[in-house]
Amino acid sequence: MATIKDIARLAGVSHGTVSNVLNKTGKVSLEKIKAVEKAAKELGYVYNVSAKGLKKGAFKRVSLIVPSFQINIYRDLYLGLQQSLHEAGYEISLYNTDDIPGNEIQLIEDLKMSSQSSIVVVSCLKDTSYYDFFNIPVIFVNRSNLNDHINHYFISFDFKKAGIEIGSFINKNEYKNIAYFTSSRQYKDSKEFIDCLKSNLQNDASIRSFSSDVNLAVKKAFDILESEKFDLIITSDSERAEAILTASRFSDDYKTPILTLDSFRTFSSNHYKSYEMNYKYMGLYIANSIRNFAEAEGKMEKEKILSNQYFRFFHQASKKTKDKVLKMLTLISPSSEALKNLAPEFEKSTGIRLQITALPYDDLHNHISLLNREYYFDLVRMDVAILKEFGEDIYQEIIETEELNNILKFLENDCLKFFTRIKNQVYALPFDPSVQILLYRKDLFDDAFLQRAYYELNREELTIPKNFEKYNKVAKFFTKKFNKKSPTEYGSTITFGSPVVAACDFLPRFLYETEGVIQNKNGDLKHDELKESLENYLETFEYSIKENNSWWRDSTQEFAKGNAAMAIVFSNHASYIADSKLSEVAGRVGGALIPGSNPLLGGGVIGISKHSPQVHECMEFFKWFYNTDITSALTLLGGSSPNFKEVEDFDLLSIYPWISVISESFNLGTRSLTQDATKEMTLSQFENIIGSAVRNIVNKNMNIEEAMRFIEIMYSSN
Repeated sequence: MATIKDIARLAGVSHGTVSNVLNKTGKVSLEKIKAVEKAAKELGYVYNVSAKGLKKGAFKRVSLIVPSFQINIYRDLYLGLQQSLHEAGYEISLYNTDDIPGNEIQLIEDLKMSSQSSIVVVSCLKDTSYYDFFNIPVIFVNRSNLNDHINHYFISFDFKKAGIEIGSFINKNEYKNIAYFTSSRQYKDSKEFIDCLKSNLQNDASIRSFSSDVNLAVKKAFDILESEKFDLIITSDSERAEAILTASRFSDDYKTPILTLDSFRTFSSNHYKSYEMNYKYMGLYIANSIRNFAEAEGKMEKEKILSNQYFRFFHQASKKTKDKVLKMLTLISPSSEALKNLAPEFEKSTGIRLQITALPYDDLHNHISLLNREYYFDLVRMDVAILKEFGEDIYQEIIETEELNNILKFLENDCLKFFTRIKNQVYALPFDPSVQILLYRKDLFDDAFLQRAYYELNREELTIPKNFEKYNKVAKFFTKKFNKKSPTEYGSTITFGSPVVAACDFLPRFLYETEGVIQNKNGDLKHDELKESLENYLETFEYSIKENNSWWRDSTQEFAKGNAAMAIVFSNHASYIADSKLSEVAGRVGGALIPGSNPLLGGGVIGISKHSPQVHECMEFFKWFYNTDITSALTLLGGSSPNFKEVEDFDLLSIYPWISVISESFNLGTRSLTQDATKEMTLSQFENIIGSAVRNIVNKNMNIEEAMRFIEIMYSSN
């Protein structure tokens, strides 16, 4: 087998140079990187990750020990762990005990002979002292009582609270005869759950417990169904719930409701009710704790109880309505398409049918102007940029009741006031809010060869650009016209299909140059900064795709095809990139704040039409829509959500990694015109002036001086 010395000899470089190339340190010239990679390939060298860990003296392996990978919650626990740990270069070794103590004890003995940095265990042992040997963090999940060992830690969900809340559910529905189906052995979590459940039951309700190994769950399910008639069957996991369903298919008249403890699902089963706990998030939390322990001098929280998700899709209208139709006028967009898929759930919850009419952007706003008492929609979506200008003419004020205050509290983000208020009164709510974000090819920015090539060209590191000067440097590097070795044809996209669109694409540069204040003391636009911003934008155009750039979706599609290394787009168009059938870059994209950190807000608001008599029904829609279950489902289906709590939703983060930067971007975002009080200019007028000038520059109808003169004349004349 080839060694590092063999590669060094063939490549004509030192042992240290080979090591630097294999470890991707970026400290080696391009010529030497090529020579080492060529030699390694010729010799058939296989990189030994274990050797790398041993050399560094801190072997990055985590052992995960669970009862069975047949059980959903443990698969989710692993998925949460692996996302964060793999990013940091950790290996995860998986072990299965079948809940047999002898298997776990033997496994502990085997682990004593190997190196690892942490152990995560769902233990079936009564005595945790078996793990005292390990001088590394041992994290016990759900089941075990902690001893006072310095390296032992505990994490769990709140099983006591689960018992109390499910007990309340049973009391409310007046169930009397209940079965509880769980694993063969009882541990700390299941004991806490059942004790609290029993102690909170009322009305002479009783519980009969059944147990089996997961392998025998279907057999035991038949026994449960044959034993007696139950009002409700509770299971400790979804595998046992599925076993009950399987057995019930052989009994035509058996329709007992099933309630199960389960891991979080954006879309839960229609066949049973789930009380959810987010095991993917637990895995992510543990992974980050392990990484922090390694980086923060051995600090980790000794005991952590995570919050439960409770029941999901459990909205109930204050009073179900029959034969009511709520008509909505909205924009053709990923959000409206997602809402169409969720509309049956709204009707199921409230009895109200949601009828959605979706139109293209220009048609929508022309249509809004035609609404009257005879021809109206109940709910109307408009662009947030024109809310202040037209909102009072289109919407009726939403009276501030406890229901509205609960919705506003759910949104709980100061920047969203821009989506709700006119003259400090609530007229609308955010429907599909969006903000500009930077999408970039993570695989290219992480590539050691490209990092070195960029350094040799610019004498600085290839990093995510924090300002527009750096953005243009990086865009030029990834444009084949200026760098023949670029893996992409262009460095950037640019979007300027209409004056308003062009203004949105340009204005973050102007805001960056002026530090967010675009006017001088006299109320005029800052001349020098405007010129610098226009010059910067024109330079970006040189490194950008010249066709298919009319709308944000166009730019997103070009980025998804792999034609550009970076794109600044509104977040509600980014979901297109995640679809591997449509995207060449799925799984290789990162998200960041846009350069300069002055993103524009966009997207739409929704309000109750001035002509609608169905205010109560509209409020029922708002109560249903502004709910974590619905907003998470909407986002998973490709829509844009006003719920920033989604940064904790593992499924969404793994599909749309840029979600984590959206909340921060919203906090920095703006879409208003701060102007001299003597100038009577609306935001749409201002954006039309700026955007028209920008389009004339890139289309070579004006030079920069002519465009600036046009802007300043039009601006000062208002």
